[in-house]
Amino acid sequence: MEPIQPFLGGDAGSTTSIIQLGVGNQANSAIDGQGSLAIVQQAGTNNRAVQSITGNSSALLLVQGGTNNTVLQASRGDNNFQLIGVSGDNNHVAYVQNGDNLAGALDVRDSQNSTVLAYQTPQSGRYMMPSGLRGLDNKVVVVVPGRMYVINKPR
Repeated sequence: MEPIQPFLGGDAGSTTSIIQLGVGNQANSAIDGQGSLAIVQQAGTNNRAVQSITGNSSALLLVQGGTNNTVLQASRGDNNFQLIGVSGDNNHVAYVQNGDNLAGALDVRDSQNSTVLAYQTPQSGRYMMPSGLRGLDNKVVVVVPGRMYVINKPR
């Protein structure tokens, strides 16, 4: 996992950074382990975010804009990396990792009223694809090891 090493403190303490602009933004970040990094950047109105790291030397990065979006990032294991970009309105995104040496990027930008759930394990081949799910409109997307399902959301 060489690409994330410059962000991390190794056996040193962990770092959390939260930047919020707009109205009613909420963020929560929890780290249990050493040398991890959690960053949340939010802009817009009433966005929410939750991050949780259990393990060592992992990084969770979130860039969120738009209105009324909710994001959950969770990583259990060592040396994991997640990057999520979310924009648009009324989207719900969850990216969960369970295992070691996992990495991935999830881009859910320019989307409306959609739900995305990504679950990554070592069976995912260590790197999660697809990374770009832009322009969703009233969809439910489930990404699991080896599969992606796209379902129309009932209106």
